[in-house]
Amino acid sequence: MFLPSSLFYLLYIIAVIGIGEAKNNASIVKEFTYVLYTEHEMNQIEMLREAAKNLLDIPYMTTNKYLINWIRDSPTDFTVAYQKLLKFWTYRKNSDLDTIQNEDWSGWVKKYPFAIFGKDFNGCIVAGIDIGAWRLRKAVLGNPKQFYRYLDWASDHINKAVYDSNCLNGTIIFNLNGYSAREHGCLQCIPSYVHIIGNFDTHYPRVLDKLICINTPRIFQQLLLLIKPVTSPYSVTTFETYGFDRSEWEPIIQSRIPTEILPLEFGGTRNRKVLGDQKK
Repeated sequence: MFLPSSLFYLLYIIAVIGIGEAKNNASIVKEFTYVLYTEHEMNQIEMLREAAKNLLDIPYMTTNKYLINWIRDSPTDFTVAYQKLLKFWTYRKNSDLDTIQNEDWSGWVKKYPFAIFGKDFNGCIVAGIDIGAWRLRKAVLGNPKQFYRYLDWASDHINKAVYDSNCLNGTIIFNLNGYSAREHGCLQCIPSYVHIIGNFDTHYPRVLDKLICINTPRIFQQLLLLIKPVTSPYSVTTFETYGFDRSEWEPIIQSRIPTEILPLEFGGTRNRKVLGDQKK
């Protein structure tokens, strides 16, 4: 579609600045790079912001960028988004999520490797979880309350990193090399996977763009099939599962993500074994 030169120049300036709002003839509003809102969505955001003003008690939560994912997760009625926000607010208060980033998780990160690697070629956040290195059975049987809080911290950490980027969502890579049915697939272990995915379903809707599983054994693929019925249709579309053939998944990852930010075992060129010592 041909755009008048004055309109093209206006959109160009907005794209360069990356922040601001403007409307064009198609009723599109742009706030951050890669974030476009329709006029209908803006109206829904305003209604949600007014209805949920007592729930949005952290400054960033009042922004269009934060609220748009709640609207898009419930596109037909902003009141559905409000009810979801209310449930999240209740969970936040009951779980003390507002202080979770101030707690020291360094010991947990070393034992249960997790890191935010950096940004993909589109400027969106990429995180990695080395599940195969986790002693998951020990965590869920030994200190389940603190372990699930660690999962909440990791999810919240990703959400805040995504918000601070120029994107609405990001990518998580699960490395399942070393996965065993006893250590990672025990009956008590299964809820932990549901918890991770569920966090992005109910607490951080649409923050997850892709969940890429590499070195995936067949037994974990079967586990994902069990999880899908309790996962939102949107989250199911984010799943990408690859086996142990590095020549299959490595080119796909490298076409999206700079190799210099990824450890060797995740398809990159960064020579490191411990995810937890990466800069946050």
